[in-house]
Amino acid sequence: MTGSAFPLGEIRKEKWLAGQYGDGAALALAHLTVLRLDGPLHVAVLEQAAARLWRRHAGLRIQPSADGHTQHVHHDLPLPWARHDFSSAGEAAEARLAAHVQARLRVPFDPCVPPLLRLELLRLGEERHALLLHAHELVLDRRATGRLLAELAQTYGELLAGQEPAFAPVPLPSPDDAVPAEALAWWRARLAALPDPLNLPTDRSAPLRPRFDAVDARRVLPAATVAGLRRLAQDCGLSLRDVLLGGYAAFLMRMSGQHDFAVGVPVGMHGEPLHFLPLRLRVEPGQSVAELLARTAAALHEVHAHGQVTLMGLLRALGLHHGGAEAALGMVSFEFDPGMPGFAFAGLRHHVIDGGRAALLGELHARAALEGDALGIDLHGSAARYDVATLQRWLGHYATLLETLAGTAAPAASTIAELPMLDAAGRAQVLQAWNDTARDYDLGRGLPALIAAQARRTPENIAAECAGEALDYATLERRTDALALALARRGIGRGDLVGVYVPRSLDMLVAVLGILKSGAAYVPLDPEFPQERLGYMAGHAALRYLLVTPVLHPPPELTEGRGCLVVGELAAEPADGQPLPPVRGDDLAYVLFTSGSTGQPKGVRILHRNLVNFLLGMREQPGYGAGDTLCAVTTLSFDIAGLELYLPLIVGGRMVIASETEHRDPPALCELMANSGCTVLQTTPSLLRLLQGIGREDVVRGLRLFVGGEAMPLALARSLVGRCRELWNLYGPTETTIWSSVARIEPGMEPIPLGRPIANTRIYVLDERGQPQPPGVVGEIWIAGDGVADGYLNRPDLSAERFVDDPFAGGRMYRTGDRGCWRDGQLHFSGRADDQIKIRGYRIEPGDIEVAAAAEPGVRECVAVARSFGDNDLRLVLYVAAAVDDGLTERLRARLHQKLPVYMQPQHIERLDALPKTLNGKIDRKALPPPSAAARRGVRTQAGGLTDPRQAYLATIWRELIGVEQVGANDSFFDLGGHSLLAAEFVARVQRETSVRLQLIDVASGTLAMLARELPEKAKDAPRLPLLLRLHRWFGMGLWFVMDKTWWGDGLDWLCQ
Repeated sequence: MTGSAFPLGEIRKEKWLAGQYGDGAALALAHLTVLRLDGPLHVAVLEQAAARLWRRHAGLRIQPSADGHTQHVHHDLPLPWARHDFSSAGEAAEARLAAHVQARLRVPFDPCVPPLLRLELLRLGEERHALLLHAHELVLDRRATGRLLAELAQTYGELLAGQEPAFAPVPLPSPDDAVPAEALAWWRARLAALPDPLNLPTDRSAPLRPRFDAVDARRVLPAATVAGLRRLAQDCGLSLRDVLLGGYAAFLMRMSGQHDFAVGVPVGMHGEPLHFLPLRLRVEPGQSVAELLARTAAALHEVHAHGQVTLMGLLRALGLHHGGAEAALGMVSFEFDPGMPGFAFAGLRHHVIDGGRAALLGELHARAALEGDALGIDLHGSAARYDVATLQRWLGHYATLLETLAGTAAPAASTIAELPMLDAAGRAQVLQAWNDTARDYDLGRGLPALIAAQARRTPENIAAECAGEALDYATLERRTDALALALARRGIGRGDLVGVYVPRSLDMLVAVLGILKSGAAYVPLDPEFPQERLGYMAGHAALRYLLVTPVLHPPPELTEGRGCLVVGELAAEPADGQPLPPVRGDDLAYVLFTSGSTGQPKGVRILHRNLVNFLLGMREQPGYGAGDTLCAVTTLSFDIAGLELYLPLIVGGRMVIASETEHRDPPALCELMANSGCTVLQTTPSLLRLLQGIGREDVVRGLRLFVGGEAMPLALARSLVGRCRELWNLYGPTETTIWSSVARIEPGMEPIPLGRPIANTRIYVLDERGQPQPPGVVGEIWIAGDGVADGYLNRPDLSAERFVDDPFAGGRMYRTGDRGCWRDGQLHFSGRADDQIKIRGYRIEPGDIEVAAAAEPGVRECVAVARSFGDNDLRLVLYVAAAVDDGLTERLRARLHQKLPVYMQPQHIERLDALPKTLNGKIDRKALPPPSAAARRGVRTQAGGLTDPRQAYLATIWRELIGVEQVGANDSFFDLGGHSLLAAEFVARVQRETSVRLQLIDVASGTLAMLARELPEKAKDAPRLPLLLRLHRWFGMGLWFVMDKTWWGDGLDWLCQ
């Protein structure tokens, strides 16, 4: 074939380069349009018309060179025309057409093999045809397709009328790749500080290896809504496109919770395909609708005015080579299609259909296209990250927002925060249906009344055991009555606070129950706490008395100015005197101190009604009966001890309290659990991991496990769910009374949910303006209902900040500071708001790293944090608790390379014998030691030494291309400063020198060590490599032929010395 060669412009070069990432990427660069033609079609004339256009437009006949630098225009390339007859299928012809379109969408173009346009005419029946136009964006984009079809219609009509079309040839335009200095300066100012990548609530994490297959959802807005949007645009002096894009910006802000982000928008240069550039948007909830639309339109105008650059060219010019920049600027996009230009086919009725897409280069793309008076909206998402149902739900949110905009009469007075994302049904679902937990409990009585009623029903049943002693219900009642009366004789009653400094024993149970019966409230004082902390707690609570035992003497910080009463002596006093007034639901039950942000603990005030509601709810679900025995292992200062001490007593069950000795000795605790007849165990993931660490997982067999207090690792849940009888995940802060939601974990349930709210409890997931988030969208968790505490002790300021009025159902609600979302009616945890890590433009959830690391054998527990290693040098550090290293660090690093994207892989792994814990047994991130000196010597230390000649060979090329001095085995090409064009050059060079073709997609997602493994294992001795490369270059032989000792024998060793 004859032709001419021309330089390949930057815009086409960018598209050529994108196609080098494999067939999936190539599919994303193609589009298919279906032209339906009804009537007496003259097929031969249509083919002639297509041939005229084929010859007229040189741009349809291009072929890029293999290196992407030039393009060849073929002069005599035959028209890519095919015909198919589906008419024999009858009524099934339409189905065959749809299947044919879907099949064609999955046939990629090779940009180096012409033609890059395919035309197929399908006969569907008598006077029913469909013309398929399938094109690569290098030769024809969607915008130009409409013009080409209009031209085809005109040419067909002229030929049919016997006229010769008068169109002049359209040569290939010369690319103008010069970027004006003014445009570059504008972009530099606009992107001086990159926004974070949009953190949308996807169904799955980003895959290790980029995938391009897509899923789609579609919705059509009716003409009335479109008319309202046009009115709004007219009122604001804008276009319909501006309103739709502004609405999309508000939608993305609400979905992500981010206010500064970029959206890719199409830009057209004369004679070049459309290309996408980042539109930087700043959206604030308090902005008016008019302000948002005006700013969006102005920003879009500026992008078009400075659109003489490609995204890749922009990143290179501004030195933004790392993957975070591409993620921040190019993964989410928007496109408005004003519709096909008006044209007529002589004697035919026609309409144009977008054939859809099978692949997507980014993660999310919205396309709005006018369809007559209606508006079709297609949402395309990466199949690796989204389900179709998710995209359909999101389209509903976007449509709800647009419908509100269409009815906006005063855009200057309406704010973005007022635009609903949920329609009435969606709002009712998250606020009411998923919070339908109302129960008719008697919350006017205190806890002692429930226990007394049970004691009357089963007086001789064993209520509690500890260290070989046992109390039946009747004896427990007598002792607690006596202690309550003894306190009353000393002037202690309703409203008073009494400290409990008692070791784990039956006396501990008698002490707290006796205080509750007296009408007073107890304050747990854990002997394990630092004395200074205990002193602060006692002082803040203004304690006058402590309950103690002879075997444990409180420190001076507690005894000074306070009376110490011995539990056994009070319980042995005569139970006579005036009967005690009944305890009411609104009486204070206990004050439990939790960590405070100021460094001093804060006391949470729990009322009897809070506690009674919780216990009655837990009796229903997860459920607890008279035949159950609970092993109580939790310290009294941890609020979840309330379940262990009181739930068995209101149903006639039995508890076995682990003594101080058993509590501190894991093997002894295991023996207690195994031999006590225990059926229920409430515990934390930390304790369960400890049991695994000592090889006693067997003790949970047959138990019902209530697990909470910290996030449950997926690996732990997998190991337990088939071993125990039931596994429940429980969630709730101290401020809402122990647990607020429960979920029974079933095999294969991933990720692990927090479950549904318990009785008389409502859970809301709200945005920063206090509005409910749609399902799947992360927000802050607020908890309302009868479990909400009475605030903080002597802290009205903090109470007013964290406990506020519930605007949805009345009452009060508590702000947890936890992040989460709803999925199918189940609450899911997304970490603390202050635990997120941001490195190199990426927002990272530590839990994702921790789950992957915890699956490695030998890792007892782990935590990922960001650590500063100097100015602008923030790195990921993974702290691992393991007995010995024994190669664990390298195995763990290899696992993380397999499981996590490069940007989520820790640059340093620090092994510790144990992770520091808070007083309640949770991992204390603040107490983690600084990374070792090895980590502070520089990231290259952790990048890994070059242990293989193949690694050394690739590192040499990276140094030359990227211009860096140090390259490590665990480095990523893009993190070192490489970009897509350099990556393509790297791939080409390796193929040229070794005959091995690496995949560009692997360069983008892998490390040097991973890429080196793709090369044949011929060279084992690194010193040989420089000579072998010289031999290859001198003699032009393939590198691995040069390295084959069957040709050189021992002489190769001699040459390499």
